[in-house]
Amino acid sequence: MTENEKGLIEVLKQYACIEVIDGANVEETAEMVDLEIAYKLLIVEHVVTQEDEELFANIPDVELAKLRPDGRCEIHYETEDGPDFRIISANEAKIMRARFLLLKGFYGRNMERMTLPKQNEVAAKYDISFVPNFLMENRT
Repeated sequence: MTENEKGLIEVLKQYACIEVIDGANVEETAEMVDLEIAYKLLIVEHVVTQEDEELFANIPDVELAKLRPDGRCEIHYETEDGPDFRIISANEAKIMRARFLLLKGFYGRNMERMTLPKQNEVAAKYDISFVPNFLMENRT
């Protein structure tokens, strides 16, 4: 992707409210997501609004969701009053899962651009235990 294309994508993200991660439209990617494939259904709930360069410093949080028999997903979390949960639709979960997968790919390809503490944070959040050399060697 050229610098002009990257700049255009960033401008479009700001004005068109299209969520783009690493050059990919999150909603279009969500159409390809199958929630039953994941051994751990990790998702990123909140819309990613920062530019790709800012993702190295501000790593989005990841949540563990559970697929329900009715096709929806539930997310468990802790509050001041104790444990609670929220149920989301399958379409919402697909968008959140697409966001996770795009971010995981982005971080996997750009691991060497982060400090060791940030690499460890990304590896823990995004379940990255190994980055193949070919991801780092074939960068364009």
